[in-house]
Amino acid sequence: MKINILLIWSLLLLAMGEVWAQPESGPISSGHIQAAGDIRITTEGPIELLMSRYYYMNAENPNMKVYRIQMANSTNRQVVYEAKSKFLQNFRDYRADVDFQQPYYKLRTGYFRERHEAYKMLKEIKENFPSAYLVHEEVEVSKLIQQQGW
Repeated sequence: MKINILLIWSLLLLAMGEVWAQPESGPISSGHIQAAGDIRITTEGPIELLMSRYYYMNAENPNMKVYRIQMANSTNRQVVYEAKSKFLQNFRDYRADVDFQQPYYKLRTGYFRERHEAYKMLKEIKENFPSAYLVHEEVEVSKLIQQQGW
């Protein structure tokens, strides 16, 4: 979601500002133009203010809200690890994480940016884990990059 917002803001900056290039003279050969120069983007004050606030807020919070699917939740560690084995047998292409939040062990999978993406997988998982449900949590972006290759 943050990437999409950044892209929209970038396009808005280009649309609202003036963009020009000051090319140095370069050779023209076989229908191609080669030029070197500076590109300058100027924007109006309110857009710069919004962008600086956006960057400041994201720098302060290195987390991202994602949807995950929780299949098991128990104070008994063995029960959750058995559920993890069952999950990995049925869904070999997916990763399953056991998180400990005292006093509970929680079996979760997936890091979905959008609810509808998570819901599609939830329907598949419910065939083997009828009590599975979606959870919305904040995860460190560095953890997402490390585990998901984002």
